Amino acid sequence: MFVENGFPEAKILVAHDAVDLDEFVVSESKIELREKLDLPVEKSIVGYIGRFQTMGMEKGVPELVKSMKHLVANNPENPPLLLCVGGPMELVDNYLRTADEYGVSHEHMKFLDRVPNNEVKYWQKACDVVAIPFPWSQHMAYYCSPMKLFEYMASGVPIVASDLPSLGEILTSNKNALLSEAGNVDKLADSIQSLLDKPELSTELGKQAREDVQEYTWDKRAQNILTFIEGL
Repeated sequence: MFVENGFPEAKILVAHDAVDLDEFVVSESKIELREKLDLPVEKSIVGYIGRFQTMGMEKGVPELVKSMKHLVANNPENPPLLLCVGGPMELVDNYLRTADEYGVSHEHMKFLDRVPNNEVKYWQKACDVVAIPFPWSQHMAYYCSPMKLFEYMASGVPIVASDLPSLGEILTSNKNALLSEAGNVDKLADSIQSLLDKPELSTELGKQAREDVQEYTWDKRAQNILTFIEGL
């Protein structure tokens, strides 16, 4: 858009958000973390860790709630738990009403308010899958660079995300994440189920994401900006 409006391409740098890798080192096992955080040890956990809305816009929690209808049906003996951490909690009643409309029992979901930044890594690492199920909007598709993306990658937990240009600049489906059509609840549920069913694929995607995020640290971001400025 800048180029179309007359800006020289050589004078434009896209600097994505980043992560401090040292802050996402976790020594405890998944079981130890679940016991510490009062989470079920025996269930699969699908996590969304981050604020539920941005500038009044939903970030995919309703889609995750709806996807639970399929995930519970696919795993009747031991349904997964949807864990959403980040608040604000005044939105939760709306999510519970959505669950009721889709026939999803509240027992399959857990909503928590914002936690201290230094505890985010524990909640992420306690999950089997973490999600960025952004719905399509101009902002989500083109203008955002979500911090949770890089924090998820640093955690090494397999990611399911919406197939949007903003996320596709960092994530490649079947390489370091699984991407599904934004807003398509069935495909979101299928992608999550694939990771729950295929531990080898989950491990491979999580490991690759952890390797790829090495290029997205705050230090490297700053250096890229300085190098770009010096080259003008």
